[in-house]
Amino acid sequence: MSESQNMSEEDRNTSEMSQTEFNALNNDCILHILDWLSIKELATIKMTCKRLYLLANEHFCRTYKNGCVHLEEMFKELDISVENKYSTSFKYYMPKIHSANAAIETFNVIGQKTIQPIKYLRFFWANFNQNNDVLQQKYVKDVLKNVEIVNIHDCSSIDCLLRNCTKLEYLVLSGVGSKELLHTYPTLKQLQWGSANFPVELKEFLMRNRNIRALSTSNDNTIKITNWLLDTEIKLDDLVLKISITVKKGFKNMKQIIESLHLLHKNQQIKALHLKIMDSDFLLHPNWTEPEFLESIHIDTVDCDRKLVDVVSRMVNLKFLFYYNRWDNINQQIGLLAQKLTKLEELHIVDIFSIDKIIPFVQNLPKLQIIYVKCFRSGYINFANEINITLQSLDKDRRKLKNPCKLTIYVNENWYLQIKSNSMTNSYGLVEVKRTDSYPLSKHPIRPNFDD
Repeated sequence: MSESQNMSEEDRNTSEMSQTEFNALNNDCILHILDWLSIKELATIKMTCKRLYLLANEHFCRTYKNGCVHLEEMFKELDISVENKYSTSFKYYMPKIHSANAAIETFNVIGQKTIQPIKYLRFFWANFNQNNDVLQQKYVKDVLKNVEIVNIHDCSSIDCLLRNCTKLEYLVLSGVGSKELLHTYPTLKQLQWGSANFPVELKEFLMRNRNIRALSTSNDNTIKITNWLLDTEIKLDDLVLKISITVKKGFKNMKQIIESLHLLHKNQQIKALHLKIMDSDFLLHPNWTEPEFLESIHIDTVDCDRKLVDVVSRMVNLKFLFYYNRWDNINQQIGLLAQKLTKLEELHIVDIFSIDKIIPFVQNLPKLQIIYVKCFRSGYINFANEINITLQSLDKDRRKLKNPCKLTIYVNENWYLQIKSNSMTNSYGLVEVKRTDSYPLSKHPIRPNFDD
């Protein structure tokens, strides 16, 4: 009996000693430990004590995309009641607040849930005219004043909202009439226009907001877009054109498209061109010649093949490349891209089969600053356990280049933990690895800010 009591007392002493030793650790040390945890483990450890709750929150703010809110439908009531209030923000990495009904009155609650100031808002099917009084309330203005990007789909009276976004830089409009664009927004630099037409009101809006330097379009008619811009004489730094599957009908206007783009550049109406290719036949057309001012290309087709890789490899002025990977069995062509695109600064690969695919880019591109890798094919992500890459080996490859810059590699969480386990760190020399969910908000005209 006494032996049992002695053992219990010894266990208690050991426990108290462990607790004392843990409390003696400084916050930076604990944050480093937390970085080894998965997002589910992080949600669990938050509930253990006040200190870990605060540190886990801080780690979450540093590590995962935060300050993004997705509000849906008619803005009535937002149901954010959950069993565990601590893990709410971890359930959606962004976090997106999904609800059949949502209320603008709950901005203050949303602000608390997202921890950081909200910088990105996405609205669907809202009438802000009904919320004028609410939008004038101080707590709502305090939330809106930090917003930098607004994505609006099928909403009315949007000016009531936008005028409160005093730091707004990037506006995405879809299903919104041009008559909604009535005012001047001094900080607005980019506009993504999703409607099929380019009316007089849009021209007036762009002329009134001369600070807008980037225009993105979702219109499939490239001739219509370029002709409209030539008629307006509006000057931009960046033009993003979406080339969709509808252009597969014959490409009779390919020559006119190329001439219009060159004329826009010659007139100094655009400085750089960015393409979103939804149909590879556009690039494979014999009349296609890439302009030297083409800086970015986003390839999202189901038929990527060796010919397309060859075409892209000739775009030697590319600074940004984004593609959905369909090239699992053409390693030689991947190596060709890595050797030819010497000016590439950022590479996004989605649905990659093996993370080994990125090694040629690490080894060959001294200006490359970011590689973003995300896998949506759940069966392939299990190959993460076979990763033998270390940051030390990647750093060694980088140092063989002439004047290489530091490279940040964003990968899925389980790949991140595996690479970190191999390297015992997430940063080594010229290479660091981060989770894809820590990928920051971007003002690049073609760079995605979130996953739809």
